[in-house]
Amino acid sequence: MRYKDINAQEFAEGPGMSPLLTQDEIFAILMNTLCTGNKAPMPEGFSTNSHSRAYKPPITRLCALRYKPSRYSSYMTHCWPTEYCESDFVNNAESSGTLRDVPPSVIESAVRREAENLAAASAVVIEGGVREGSKYYCLRSVLRPTECLNANVLDCSVTFSVDKNIYVLGVQVPTQMTELTNDLNHPFSSTSYTEILYAHLLDSDNTRLTYTHFSTKVKINTLVEITFNRPVYIRKNKIYRVGVVFNSLGWYPMGVCTQYMTCDTVFFTFGVGNSADNVRDGLIRSIIFTYDNV
Repeated sequence: MRYKDINAQEFAEGPGMSPLLTQDEIFAILMNTLCTGNKAPMPEGFSTNSHSRAYKPPITRLCALRYKPSRYSSYMTHCWPTEYCESDFVNNAESSGTLRDVPPSVIESAVRREAENLAAASAVVIEGGVREGSKYYCLRSVLRPTECLNANVLDCSVTFSVDKNIYVLGVQVPTQMTELTNDLNHPFSSTSYTEILYAHLLDSDNTRLTYTHFSTKVKINTLVEITFNRPVYIRKNKIYRVGVVFNSLGWYPMGVCTQYMTCDTVFFTFGVGNSADNVRDGLIRSIIFTYDNV
């Protein structure tokens, strides 16, 4: 036991009054607290070491901290990614300036590559995403890829605001990664599987503006489009939150995504407002919008 951040008065008024310590132990601890050069030995089990024992493992660029339990027999009662994919990882990256230091040209190049891979035959690759008819897809660039395991039910959310009024039609989220999901003894029989999703859109007062339930066959290693029950009018400079719940067992590509994106003429800011409202936000890759109600 250590009292590394306590002075003599605090010890005397706190632990020193506890019946758990003997008078000799109290005296020895008090002497060591008062006199830095005191030679009186500390009681057995006590230490004067003032250095923190907490160890923070380094985070590598590609995040080699993937957590894959050796046994999966109890996966239905544990949601492992809650500890691994928590906001601390994202906050650490943001506070270090990682998101803000990436040159816009690098972000735009990454988005353009992904847009070209995902664009349908009728779609056009534009700045910050894809345009398909009157629909626009604001694709968030992944700056630091990670993986996240859905062991039962996995939720994610991201806040955003825009600099002009638009209508939001839906979102895109990634589908599962076959090479990792096969490790769960839950192999894919083909290049597709059944995805079960719930999604909603909230305003800054947490009022639900629209929602949808989604269940269909999807391809692996791509993005799936979720369309809300109705278009929602989004006012400029207001904060909104998109939430998605995954219900299919498997590994998903997540990552730290850029906070700022310009798609066509609309400037998006992600991760605004209360940080607690952004949970595994790297799972929400794209916001689908239009300029006119459809």
